[in-house]
Amino acid sequence: MGNFTFLHIGRGLFFLAALLLVILFSKIFLKRKHSAPRFPLHFFNEIGVNFNNLLLFKILKYLFLTSFVIFTFLGISEFSKKIVIVKPKTKGIDIAIAFDISTSMSAKDFKPDRLTVSKEVLKKFVNMRKNDRIALLTFAADTYVISPLTLDHNTLINLISSIQLIPFDLDGTAIGMAIVNGINLLRHSKAKSKVLLLITDGSNNRGEISPLTAADFARDYNIKIYTIGIGSGKKADVLGLNMFNEPVYVKRIVQFDEKILKKIAKKTGGRYFRATDGKALYEIAKKIDKMERTPFERNSEIKIKNLDNFFFLFSLISILGYISILTFVEKNF
Repeated sequence: MGNFTFLHIGRGLFFLAALLLVILFSKIFLKRKHSAPRFPLHFFNEIGVNFNNLLLFKILKYLFLTSFVIFTFLGISEFSKKIVIVKPKTKGIDIAIAFDISTSMSAKDFKPDRLTVSKEVLKKFVNMRKNDRIALLTFAADTYVISPLTLDHNTLINLISSIQLIPFDLDGTAIGMAIVNGINLLRHSKAKSKVLLLITDGSNNRGEISPLTAADFARDYNIKIYTIGIGSGKKADVLGLNMFNEPVYVKRIVQFDEKILKKIAKKTGGRYFRATDGKALYEIAKKIDKMERTPFERNSEIKIKNLDNFFFLFSLISILGYISILTFVEKNF
């Protein structure tokens, strides 16, 4: 019956059987002598009530009686509405993002610069992953956990917006340590798939752990690493320090270690991408989004909305209507 069900139809059938027995008993054992017909027509004619009005009373009486039987049956049977609540499963893909904030991300080969463009693409990527938990860390010479795994994507996007370049005295690129800290964010996850997204424009020059050793750890925890190398490979304006330790833009080429990024991805079953501009970076984000998809699973929960109180109310109204006609119409006339 679609979204409706009988919780105790046996009770309702018992009620109908008992009602039938009562009717048969009354017909067989409680026969009465024929009396003058209810609704004496001459009286109604005298007071101006025509036959059609009288027929209406009869129809109304049996309508009330039928309604009483039907509503009582539905109430006793607990005829109820099924409400299906569908919830997405929380166990899907858990993603950690390791984002390079070294001063080389100030390079203007991306418009307006690498950091600004990368942040905007990251926010779009987070919006793509509506049903996944995402963690965020930034890194330069050291790593900084910005957010643990969370489904609160609005807060995460605000945190991404607030990311700034590292000060010069903390500059550097610790790719190995970034991977290790990304592993720490994911290793206790029970998700079906665990992914680390590593975004950098530099070569590993800081930290106690090499990138490939860290990649071995990631593989041991079944964490897949997607690496993205940022940079056009051309000369661009990049922040640096002059002889007076003042920040100035200088034109130079910022290289990253493409071979290492490829090896990291290969070791862990991920893929390496190179983003030469903002558009390419966005296309990479869309590719990763399509590659890391699991069948969307849902949990269905069925709740029952009992309607028996409404049926008993209508049943009461029906029997009162029936009794009213017997009392104030048939009995009096």
